[in-house]
Amino acid sequence: MLNFRDMNGYVNSMCNEKWWLSYVLGKNEVEVTFLHPSGPSPSFSYPLTPDVLWIPRSDIIYKVNPITPTGRVYILPFEEKKKFAEIMYLF
Repeated sequence: MLNFRDMNGYVNSMCNEKWWLSYVLGKNEVEVTFLHPSGPSPSFSYPLTPDVLWIPRSDIIYKVNPITPTGRVYILPFEEKKKFAEIMYLF
């Protein structure tokens, strides 16, 4: 589980047995907005209708720093994908 003080910005989280690139909106239970599609995917974007949900802190897996070449589509750098794949293998 990610340290509470690191639960901000972009994170990978679990919901309905899928992982999602998410952006933390609040604390305690963590309010996130999901970027689509669920992972693994080569890129992610915000849906037209916001997909916001409160999830338990325990479902936040890993803090990430996606890059956004266009400002609309988000991509996880290769090293982050590799590290996250290793974490998911142990999950």
